[in-house]
Amino acid sequence: MDEYFDSAREKRDFARFSIDLRVQFLDAANNKKGEAQARDISAKGIGIYTNEALPPKTEIELWVQVPNREEPMYIKGRVVWTKEVENNKYRVGICLDRTDLIGVSHILREIYGKDWL
Repeated sequence: MDEYFDSAREKRDFARFSIDLRVQFLDAANNKKGEAQARDISAKGIGIYTNEALPPKTEIELWVQVPNREEPMYIKGRVVWTKEVENNKYRVGICLDRTDLIGVSHILREIYGKDWL
C-alpha cells in the first residue's frame, strides 16, 4: 500500500479499496480538463494519478468510467494534497463533497462482483 495512505490509515472513517479506472476531470475555476487513473476509492475520497498538477483546495468534477456501465459516474470533490511521484506525474488525494456510500458501492460491485462484502 502507498506510504501516504499508510500514515493516514487511523484517521479514516471508511475503508479504502484498490481500483484501476479511467477518470476524466474538470477544474472549472482554472478551465483545466484532463484524464487520470483512479487507484483507490472510499465513501469519502478518491486517489488518482494524473499528468496535471492540481493544487490543494481545487474544486474538481470527476467522471469515473465504471465497468459494465455506459455512462460514467459523476462525483465532485476538493483536492486535499498533490505529490509529484515522477517527472510530470502526480498522485492526487481528493475528498468527495459528500459521503457517497451508494455510488462507491456501485463501483465496487462492478469491479469485485455482487458478493464483494
